[in-house]
Amino acid sequence: MSLLLKKEVNCGVEAEPNKPFAGLFFAVLLLILTGFIGIGEKTDQSGVVTEQDYRRAEALLNRNVQAKVLYSDIRPQWLDDDRFWYRVRTGEGFRFYLVNPETAERDDAFDHDELAESLEEALGRNIRASDLPFSTFRYVKGESAIRFVIDGDRWECDLDQYQCVDPDLPDRPPNSLLSPDRRWAAYIRDHNLWVRDMENGDDIALTEGGEQHYGFATNSQGWFRSDRPVLNWSPDSRKIATYRLDERDVAEMHLLETAEGRPVHESWPYALPGDDKVPMHERVVLDVENRTKVWLDIEPSHQRTSNCCGLERGDRWADIDWRDDASELAFVTTSRDYREVNLYIADTETGSVRHVYREKEEPFFESNLTSRGVPNWRVLFDRKTFLWFSRRDEWGHLYYHRLDDAGRIGRITSGEWNVVDLLHVDEQMGTVFFTAVGKEPERDPYRTHFYKTELPDGNNADSPNEDNAELLDGNSVPVDNSRTGDTPSIDNRTGDTSSDGTTGRHYAISEPLLLTAEDANHEISVSPSGRFFVDEYSGFRSPSVTMLRSSDGSDVMPLEEADITPLEETAWTMPEPFVVKARAGETDLYGLIYKPSDFDSTKSYPVVVNLYPGPQIGSVGTRSFTPVRRGQTHALAELGFIVVQMDALGTPLRSRSFHTHWYGDMSDNGLEDQIAGIRQLGERHDWLDSDRAGIYGHSGGGYATASALLRFPGVFKAGVASAGNMDNRGYTFYWGEKYQGLRNVEEVEGEDPYKSQAIWKKAGQLEDHLLLSYGTMDNNVHPNMTLLLVNELIRENKDFDLLVMPNRNHGYANESYHVRRTWDYFVRHLLKAEPPHEYEFN
Repeated sequence: MSLLLKKEVNCGVEAEPNKPFAGLFFAVLLLILTGFIGIGEKTDQSGVVTEQDYRRAEALLNRNVQAKVLYSDIRPQWLDDDRFWYRVRTGEGFRFYLVNPETAERDDAFDHDELAESLEEALGRNIRASDLPFSTFRYVKGESAIRFVIDGDRWECDLDQYQCVDPDLPDRPPNSLLSPDRRWAAYIRDHNLWVRDMENGDDIALTEGGEQHYGFATNSQGWFRSDRPVLNWSPDSRKIATYRLDERDVAEMHLLETAEGRPVHESWPYALPGDDKVPMHERVVLDVENRTKVWLDIEPSHQRTSNCCGLERGDRWADIDWRDDASELAFVTTSRDYREVNLYIADTETGSVRHVYREKEEPFFESNLTSRGVPNWRVLFDRKTFLWFSRRDEWGHLYYHRLDDAGRIGRITSGEWNVVDLLHVDEQMGTVFFTAVGKEPERDPYRTHFYKTELPDGNNADSPNEDNAELLDGNSVPVDNSRTGDTPSIDNRTGDTSSDGTTGRHYAISEPLLLTAEDANHEISVSPSGRFFVDEYSGFRSPSVTMLRSSDGSDVMPLEEADITPLEETAWTMPEPFVVKARAGETDLYGLIYKPSDFDSTKSYPVVVNLYPGPQIGSVGTRSFTPVRRGQTHALAELGFIVVQMDALGTPLRSRSFHTHWYGDMSDNGLEDQIAGIRQLGERHDWLDSDRAGIYGHSGGGYATASALLRFPGVFKAGVASAGNMDNRGYTFYWGEKYQGLRNVEEVEGEDPYKSQAIWKKAGQLEDHLLLSYGTMDNNVHPNMTLLLVNELIRENKDFDLLVMPNRNHGYANESYHVRRTWDYFVRHLLKAEPPHEYEFN
C-alpha cells in the first residue's frame, strides 16, 4: 500500500467521538496502515532510509567486492612451448604459478619468499611474499631470471641467487608498442613514427613529413584519442603496417576546461554523421631494418573496422593478417556505411595490392558479434585459402575460400547459432577452433562453449567460372562486379549468395566437436600450438572452475576452483536469471534480477531497470560468475529495490534480425521490450511493483533512459540519465552512420532521417522525475547533446534535475558523488523516503 493511499485513507475518514469504539477503530486502522496488522496485501518498502542502509549498500559497490572472490579470473600467459604462468588471488594475497601441460605439473613460477627478501633489501621497505609489488613479469636469459616493473622502475632478478638489480637497458618510450621480439619500441614523435632500439637506445625515424592532422599512426578517432600509435607489427618484427591519417579538413569539436581565471580551450577533429570531410587512412608498410617506406597502391580507406568498436584489438591495428615472413599483408577495408567489406593482399616490397573478395550486407556487416572482438577472418597463406565470417543466412558462421580467385570451397559451420571468436587455426592439420553461442539446446543461448571442426576438402572447391558454385539455399542472385572486375562477391541484402549467378551443389559440413561439455559460460585461452587450452567456466550463480584441457576436450589437470567465502560474509546476494517475452510476445529475452539481502517476499518493492541498449553490447554483460556488474546493481538493490537488467531486441549474439531490429531508429533502444519485461515480472511476482518503476543508464544507457521518460510518460516514475548521446547528429560519425544510416544533409528533402532519434525534441512529453548529468570535458559523448535536451526542457517549462560534473570526461558514472546522487534520487521518488543527508562514502 503506497504512502499516497495512506494519506487518502487518513484524510477520507473523519472522527466521530460520540460513537462507541471510535478510538479503538482508529487505533486498529493505524496499525493496519503502518503494517503492524496485515490485511492480505503486500506491504511496500516506503519509509525511512538510514545512514546504516547506505553503509550496507556501499559495502556492495563493485570496488568493495571485486577482491572477495579467490582462485578465479585466471589469465594464462603462454610461453612458446605451450607452458604458461598465471597469477591468482589466494586467501593470503597473490601467487604466481608455472604450468607444464606436457607433464601436467604446476609449480611456483619462482621462489616467492626469496624474491620478497631480495626486493625488501633493494627497495628498503617491507615486502610480503604473498603481496609482491608487481602483477606481471617475463622470463629472460633462458628463464634463469625474470624482469618486471615496480613503480615505473625496471628490475631483473636472477632465479639462482635471487639478486635483484636494474637491468641497465634503454628506457622504453612512453605510449610505445613493442615488436614481438621486444627488440623495437614504436612511438610517435612530432607526428612521425619512430622506433627505439631496446638494446642500444638508438632512436630511428621511420617516416618524415608528418604534420598536425596529417600524421603517421595517429590515434585520433574523434570519440577516442591516444598518444599511442595504431599499427600492426609483422610476426618477424621486421615490418610495421600502419597509415597516415588525413584529418586536415575534418571539422572540430570544442570543450572548455574549468580553471581559475580563464577556462582552457580544447579543440580536435571530430567527424559527425553527414560530414563531407571525414578521417581517411593512407596505408603504408614500414621496413624497420632497411628504413624503407612502401605506400600501398590503394585509395585511402575509411576510418573503419569490420566490427565494433574502434581501430585496435588489444595493442594491434585490427583487420590485418601477415604472412609469417612479412612478404605479404592481408587487410580488410570497410565502407563508410559499413555495408561493404573488401579483402586485399598487398606485396609489402612493391606496394602492389590485389583485390581478393567483396561482401555486401544490409543493414551493416559484422566480422565479430562482440564489442572489440577480433575480426573473424584469417588468411592461410601456405594453403592459399582464407576463412571468412558472415551473417548472410541470419546467423554468424565461418566459410572457406580459395585465395587465388575467392571461389568458395565450402561452409565450415552452419545452423541457428553464432560463432563468436575464431581462436586458432591449425593450418597443417586443417583444424579450426572457435567459441560459439546458442548451439547447445536447452541452454542459455548466451553461454559460450568451445568447439573444433575440420576445414572442408579443398578438392571439392567451387569455381566462380563454372556452373557448380555452391549456394546456401540453392538460389542465385546477380553479382555486381562493377567496382572489382571479375572478383567474386556476395550481396547479402537478399540473404542469397553466388560467385557467378548460377545454381550449384551443397557439400557436407563436418559437425563441430564440443570440447567443453559443462552447462556453463566458458572463457577460453588456447596455447600457441593449439594442443592445449585453459577453460574457466562458471554461471551467474556458479563460481568458476578452471581446467587445463587438451585439444580433444579431455582433462589434463585442474588448476583452480573459486572460493567465494569472503563474498558470502557480506550482504551480497546471487542474481537471479529470468526469461520473458519481447514486445510482440514471441521472442525470449534473458535477464537478471537483483534483490536486497533482507528480501521479504511478503513485501512490495519498486523496480529499477539498469540498461545499456546496444547495439554493440547489452545490459547484462558477461554470463560468467562475477561479484561486480554494470550500474552497481547489487549496491542499489540493497537499499530496498528490485534491480533488473535485460538484453532486449537490438543487442548482439542472437540472430541478425534480432540484432538489427531497430536499425534506423536508435531512439527505440529496446524500451518496449524493457517495459514488457518488467510488466511480465510484475505479474509473475507479487513482490515486484512494476507501477513503481525507475530506470537509469550511462552513455547509450543515458540516452535510452531519457528516451524512456520522454517516449513513455508515466511508465517510469524516475530516471537518471548520465552522459547520454541525446541526438546522434552530434555524436561520432562511425556510430550513427552504422546504426542509424548515412545522412547526406544536402540531399535531405523535408524529413531528416536522423530526426526520429533526436530525443530532445520530445522534451514536452516529460511527466516524471528526470535527473540529467554530464561531464564538462566529455570528449566521447559531447555535453552539447545533453544541453540540447536541457534547453528544450526549459523552453517547455518542465521541471527536471541537472548534475554537472566539471572537468570529468566520459567515465564518471561510478564516481562516489554521482552514485550517491543516483541513490538519493530513487530513494526519494520511488521509496518516497528521505535519504541520509549528504552521505559520504568511505
